[in-house]
Amino acid sequence: MDKKLMDHYNSRDQSRILTFISFMGLFILLGLYLFAPEPGTIYWFQKPLIFTIFVAICILGGLATVYPSFCKGVLEFRKEDFSTKGFSTKDDCYPICFQGHHPDCGHFESHTFRIHGKKYCPGCSGLFVGVVLAVAFVLIYYFKGMPLLYGNISFGIGWVMVFISLLSLTLRVMGTRSKFTANLFLVVGSALLIIGLNIFKGNILVECYFLLLIVFFILTRTVTSKNNHERICRSCQKTGCLYDSY
Repeated sequence: MDKKLMDHYNSRDQSRILTFISFMGLFILLGLYLFAPEPGTIYWFQKPLIFTIFVAICILGGLATVYPSFCKGVLEFRKEDFSTKGFSTKDDCYPICFQGHHPDCGHFESHTFRIHGKKYCPGCSGLFVGVVLAVAFVLIYYFKGMPLLYGNISFGIGWVMVFISLLSLTLRVMGTRSKFTANLFLVVGSALLIIGLNIFKGNILVECYFLLLIVFFILTRTVTSKNNHERICRSCQKTGCLYDSY
């Protein structure tokens, strides 16, 4: 089998497996929320610890969206040594620069939108807005609190939002608004979930499980995005393409 075709199937299978595990993790969380016993003891450090970790995850994710060049190495999917492509020197290759984490070669125009002439990634923009809202919700809950009734409502809305966000990973083609909304839903939904877990369940093991699940959600979305970009790059007929790493 052709190497490019084999790589295509491997990356597609990888995305499907990660997405399936993410869905399973989300449904397990629902089961834990409904059936896990309430703890006999709620530790004094539990609430500040859980929400500090959650806010830290949000802030790190927000920084990655503001400075995407820092994580460009994670998303570079076709950076190859020019000698493996049959070129004698690097000057024989066609250099591709990055705008954020998108190659600026024209094939990724549908993955960006413009504001005042500057390109932005709808996925990263959705994550950034989601981070701002999620941190705000968490801080309001932490310092002001919420009635017990809202615990179930918060968890339910958050679960549906994260489910919709994960469902978007199964779509091969998405518009800029859909990408923005899906990533915003992931972060805001996660904030509502962690609030609902803390209000209604108060089980530190379940809360720690969900924090790990959030990291896995981020990994799944990152890998899926990388593989989708890789698919576009493989379908490109341009020869002598080499990413500019300088």
